[in-house]
This record gives sequence, structure tokens and C-alpha cells, in this order.
Amino acid sequence: MPVSDLPLEILDAIIDELQRDKKSLLQASLACRAFYPRTRVYLFHTVTLHSKSCCNRFRALFTLSPKLASHFKSLEINYVFPTPEDCGALTVVESLVNVTHLSLSMGDWRDMPDSVRRSSLAPVQKLKTNRVLKTEILP
Repeated sequence: MPVSDLPLEILDAIIDELQRDKKSLLQASLACRAFYPRTRVYLFHTVTLHSKSCCNRFRALFTLSPKLASHFKSLEINYVFPTPEDCGALTVVESLVNVTHLSLSMGDWRDMPDSVRRSSLAPVQKLKTNRVLKTEILP
């Protein structure tokens, strides 16, 4: 019997057992198309942004696969942006429409351009948990 003939509940249960093993999730998503949707739930659950280059890689990922943005539920922003140009990289979070957990650990919030503050706080209405560390002056 092909794996794809198994009930969806069984396929999901298999992937659920692998949820903390990223390497196995990646292998499962490549090994069987039937595993692909459920592996995305775990592989693209959390993102940590800690540099401009990290934000740019994240933006490139969404450019290639825009639908991935809906999978992210947890967002961590934890670095001090040294220049306004670096701060602008944070606008990538506008794509994250389903974030329910937010962690901020940054420098002075007043140094952020208005557009970055707005996009960073866009998911706030849906938050279930939030954590703010080492951040100066939230709006």
C-alpha cells in the first residue's frame, strides 16, 4: 500500500512524532509528498530575526514561496539595528499574518523608523503571548 493511501490522521501522527527533530522533518518532506503539508507546520513555525542579512534571507524565502508566510506563528526579534537602513529590513514581518507569539529584545524603539514600528506591531492583535526584553521605550 502506498503511503499516500494511508488516512491523513495517520500521516499527521507520524509527522507529529518528529516535530522536535528538524533534520527528520526535512527528510520526511523530501521523501514523500504526502508528508509535505504537515512538515511545513513544524518547519516554518518560528522565525528569529537577529540581523539585516537574516531579514533579507527571510524576505527572499517569501519571494520564492509567498504561501510560507502563513505558517509562521512565533516571531522573535532580538538584535539592535545600528542604522535606519538596517531597521528597514524588519518590514519583512508585514508578511507574517498569523503570528500569535512575539518576543522582542532590541535596542531603543525610538530609533526605529515609523514604518518599521508599524510593521513590527502589525501582528499584535492576534497575540496569545508576548515577551519584551531589553527594549527601550515601546510606543
